[in-house]
Amino acid sequence: MYAGATYLVPSGPNNKMHLHVVLVDPDQFGSGIWLSVCSIEEGIYNDDSCEFLGGEHEFIDHPSFVAYSFLSHVHQRHVERMLERKAYIQKDDVTREVLTRILAGLGNTDEAPKGIRKECLERAGV
Repeated sequence: MYAGATYLVPSGPNNKMHLHVVLVDPDQFGSGIWLSVCSIEEGIYNDDSCEFLGGEHEFIDHPSFVAYSFLSHVHQRHVERMLERKAYIQKDDVTREVLTRILAGLGNTDEAPKGIRKECLERAGV
């Protein structure tokens, strides 16, 4: 697990697989920070701080947004266990450009939990 790594993780209604992006490398305790990317659906609110049209990543094939409200800590060992159990699926890393866009949106959104938002931006050097 490292900044830019991505995983498909069952979450949300019906445990649908959502793309999760790791924003910062794990700290000395193995704790990283990640969030999910969700589909833009008509009539449903989405944070427009960072949106994708589709094609920016192998799993983003339609309009999507970064769900900053789901910004959370994740432990490296947890991810490793879930990969071993095949509950999570590792996908290709996001590009440096996409990671930079996500972090820039994190600096602009009001949706992310404040304490972890500040920690993530500091750890990312933004």
